[in-house]
Parts: sequence; structure tokens; C-alpha cells
Amino acid sequence: PSSSLPSSIEEAANHSQLPVPGQRIPLSTQRAVSSIPRGDALETVDANENNATTNPSGPNSKVPAHQPVNSSHWTYPSEQQFYNAMRKKGYQPPVETIPFVLKIHNSVNERSWLEVRKWEKELHGNDNPKLVKFVGRPKDLSPKAWWNSRVLMTQEPFDRHDWYVEDNEKEGGEPRRYVIDFYEGKEDTSQTGLRRGILGSRTDGEGASSVMKPPSMYIDVRPALDTPSAAVDRMAMALREALPGITSVWDSYKNSSASANTGVTASFAKENCEGNQVGRKD
Repeated sequence: PSSSLPSSIEEAANHSQLPVPGQRIPLSTQRAVSSIPRGDALETVDANENNATTNPSGPNSKVPAHQPVNSSHWTYPSEQQFYNAMRKKGYQPPVETIPFVLKIHNSVNERSWLEVRKWEKELHGNDNPKLVKFVGRPKDLSPKAWWNSRVLMTQEPFDRHDWYVEDNEKEGGEPRRYVIDFYEGKEDTSQTGLRRGILGSRTDGEGASSVMKPPSMYIDVRPALDTPSAAVDRMAMALREALPGITSVWDSYKNSSASANTGVTASFAKENCEGNQVGRKD
């Protein structure tokens, strides 16, 4: 099935700010700035070279045309852009619901980024990760989603994103890719609240109007298995979540050891400096 929402920030933000013909209710053209820092390595993963502009912050950096050049964070599409994107995909959402829908879209991205930050901080010591690129892949089942839905007979995700994060451990290295599967929650069993309540009817007859309700949603975030280290990361996070007490003790030990080493290094440097000064006096 096709995605319920525009598959990525890029897709919606590429659309016009102009109202569609027959639109009676005006929508905002203001774009909100996310909390997600934008990475500088965009040229390494930008698949559309015609959709990039030179970033004055660096001679080799590129910024997608739909993003402000002077912003350090990703910028969400406006209400009008989001509405135009959904109409382009064949949906006929009630225009008055768009502000609510966009808030959901932005909130989901913020929640996803919190999960990515958790992986980066706990497993890579990266306190300030930066997102290089979003890629919407609603029609591509991840291996995990395929196994769960085809073998274990659970529901399929209604959307999938791949997010690329700058590698803080290797300068100039390939970004780390995270797979994010989005699932509808189980609280609303009488209707597919996320799909139908938000989208309304579709021009091809798919979908039906229903009462707007805040959707229940589950977000599954994990590193893509592009390298053996990604598999190690998954196992490490599983252990951390299964044994939180031991993990907490281990983290405290690492932090105290790091602080002690820093103190010893600073003390050694201070003694050397003082010794050099005494030597010069003699």
C-alpha cells in the first residue's frame, strides 16, 4: 500500500506554496524549524544533483533546494506545501484538518530523531548528531518488517524512512544509515485513524472520511545492517534495554573513569608546565 503521508520532508517541501484551484480555506505558508541539526556532508548522499544548491558555509557542501541555505537545522514544509503534496498523491484531505496533520507529521519526526539520538549517544558517544538526509521509502519493506509481517504475521508498517547521520568517529566517512518503520497503534480498532481520519477520501476511491482522532503510533528505529558494526550496535542496544541496571552501573563506571583520566592528564600537564618554569628560573 502507498504511504499515508508524504514520504519525507523533502517530498512535501518541494511543493508549491500556492493554493490549489478551488481551495476555499487559506493555509499557512510559514515553515517551522525542527530541532534536527542538518549535516554538512549532503553531497555524499544527495541523489538528485539538480535539486541542490551551493552552501556558502563550505566550498563542497550542498543544501537541497527546499531547505534554507542559512539554517543549521532542517525546516519542515508549510501547511500549504503539505496539502499540495497530499493532493499530488491523489488524496483529498479536508483542508481544515491540515494544520493538525502537519503537527502530527512534525511530531513524528521529532520522536524519531530522539530515538536516533539515543543510539548515537549511548553507542557512539555522539552527543550532537547531525542528520545528512531523509529518504522516504514507503513501498520498500525492511528485512525486519518483511520477516515480521510475512513470517510472524504481524501488521506491516504504513511507512518507512531511511535517515543518514554524520559519522562522528570517522572524519569524511560514510554517514550511518538508520531504518525507521512506522506502525499504526492498536488502540483504534474501529478504523484506520491515521489513514482515513487524516486523508479523507481518495480520488481513486480508496479510503473514506471519518472523525479526526490523534493516531496511536509505534516507531521502530535501528541502524541499517550495512556493516558488521551495525549488527553489533543492535545487539548492544538489546542488551542495554534488557539489563538496564547493569547498563547504568557500567555507564557510571565509564564516566567516572573518563573523568579520572581527564583529571590525571590535566594534573600531569600542570606539573610539566610548572617544572619547565622552574627550570627556566634556574
